[in-house]
Amino acid sequence: MTSDLDKKSCEKAVPELNQSFAELWKQCVRLTLPYWSLESRVKAWLLLFFVLLLIGANTALSVTGTYVYNHMVTALSNKDAAAFAVTVQQRFIIYAGTALLQAYLTYSVFLLALNWRQWLTKYFLRGYMQNRAFFKINSEAGIDNPDERMSEDIENFTLRLSDLISVFIDALVQLFSYGFVLYQICAPLLGATVACAWISIFATWLLGRRLISIQFQQRKKEADFRFGLIHMRTQAEPIALYKGAPYVLKGMMQRFRTLVENNLLLLRTTRTLELFTRNYEWMPVMLVPQLFLLHSLLRGHLSLGDYTQAESAFAIVCFALSRPVSMFTSLAEFSAMVRRLAELQARLSRKSESTSPSSQITMIEGDRIELRDFSLMTPDRNRLLISGLSFRINRGQSLAVVGPTGSGKSSLLRAISGLWTEGSGVVVCPAVRHLLFLPQKPYLIPGSLREQLAFPKSEYEYSDDVLVSALGQVNLNSLLEQQGGLDSAKPWTKILSPGQQQLLSIVRATLFNPEFVFLDECTSALDLEDGKRVYELIKKRRLSFLSICHAKELLPYHDFVLELKGDSSWSLSSFQEYLTLKGLEP
Repeated sequence: MTSDLDKKSCEKAVPELNQSFAELWKQCVRLTLPYWSLESRVKAWLLLFFVLLLIGANTALSVTGTYVYNHMVTALSNKDAAAFAVTVQQRFIIYAGTALLQAYLTYSVFLLALNWRQWLTKYFLRGYMQNRAFFKINSEAGIDNPDERMSEDIENFTLRLSDLISVFIDALVQLFSYGFVLYQICAPLLGATVACAWISIFATWLLGRRLISIQFQQRKKEADFRFGLIHMRTQAEPIALYKGAPYVLKGMMQRFRTLVENNLLLLRTTRTLELFTRNYEWMPVMLVPQLFLLHSLLRGHLSLGDYTQAESAFAIVCFALSRPVSMFTSLAEFSAMVRRLAELQARLSRKSESTSPSSQITMIEGDRIELRDFSLMTPDRNRLLISGLSFRINRGQSLAVVGPTGSGKSSLLRAISGLWTEGSGVVVCPAVRHLLFLPQKPYLIPGSLREQLAFPKSEYEYSDDVLVSALGQVNLNSLLEQQGGLDSAKPWTKILSPGQQQLLSIVRATLFNPEFVFLDECTSALDLEDGKRVYELIKKRRLSFLSICHAKELLPYHDFVLELKGDSSWSLSSFQEYLTLKGLEP
């Protein structure tokens, strides 16, 4: 059974998630307007026009079919064999044409959805990758599973909305076309149809208004469970080494339990709604036409053909007016998707600016690394990491950053490169394209060894001789023979050891030749001698660098040492001065 806590959380979410139609409409317009108004608009409107054309033709053929059926029933009641044979032939032609039009209509709707998805995915990806918004969104709370939103939610949103557009246009065309037919035969029956539709819409809203919040929670819980499975796969080795399988299993079962509980609540709510909608689909169609038409038929005021045509028209008009009833569950799920995509769109629009509105850090482009009265806080602004820091590192110089764990060493490098923005002061540094950041755990892209070495530049930037020579400088020549050459594509994160991965990132630095390189414990997986060779290579290439350094044996490769105390205070000295202050041997 669904837990009381889960029920309360869903009930609490209802006022927030059961948005007004106006709010849902605004969010939907913000998501759809760019596709229909920017560079994709010509193809989009042409596809929509083709869909409208097919809907119109299909409805016209269908309405014609009701008149043919009228004549066929009349001919049958009059025992007119010749007229009956003609109507049978006409109905065959109409059915064949309807099948053809329906097939192309389905194809056109899917084509519109695919084209829309292509454009919207590019639109979100550009915003996601602009000004490192992907880093900021994933490092802050508020937006869960952005990857799932940009893959499944966009796919379902475009497919569902394309289908909804075609369905409601089709319903509108059918309403007017068959409504006219019904009005000609029995005008009061048309009024009864409208009354039944409004009653059903109100009852459906009353029974299913909680579906929006439950659907939203279901998508979130499904995404969280999927994320847990992906985490288990990517962290399989450390989980096995820590013997943490029981703990991980417990967490996954808890996630799955909440998913199932919410799913049960969704099923019960859908069941109640289905009991009404299924009954509504047949009860009015079976009873209402007879109440209005049977008396006229028995008195001879209405032919059997007119009766069957009116009954058919009533069913189609009733179905057209009740589309919101039959599609309420889909609309509820669609509303949840709109909400999730609108949240991501709003966050991306805020992250499109390079700095946070609350940040007072001023970024200035220059030919050096200089901090003036610089203070840094954690992204949630709950803790001051560094206060009043000032230093200047020119081209050709180097700085080691030392200090206890949690003192803000890595945070300082992130702030200089523009990833962390909460704080104050002035940061002067070259443009991002002239900087290179080497983290402790290197980023290995899916691709060939050539692409790994050239990243973040194009794989065609360097010749084979240059790449082979660069590998030789860090003793990685054996990779060429072991892995099948520069153009072999392998799962590098699984094949290469942590030390080899770090050496690969050093090769990138020597090839990229940035104005400044940030080394965030990028030799932590290497032994001391290999670490020394790395720093000797960097000095030989005359690269300017800032590095987080824990091994005192590597300090001689630096000109200056910045020590962060851990209480927001700091000290800056030359390497020789630092040795004297700490009583270390040169």
